[in-house]
Amino acid sequence: MVKLVQYFTNLDHFPLYAKVRGRFFPGEPPVSTVVGVSGLMPSADVLIEVEATAYPARK
Repeated sequence: MVKLVQYFTNLDHFPLYAKVRGRFFPGEPPVSTVVGVSGLMPSADVLIEVEATAYPARK
């Protein structure tokens, strides 16, 4: 994983999200961008969207 883009409808959720993300990336986390948005698709029930960019491992 080289990059994460996180979209939040409420940036107050970021500290908890960061704690959970730390469990998946206990060392150095990927480059990260956080964006506050007014809403996400497909409904108002969606609070966070995460876009991840990764490169396949070389053989």
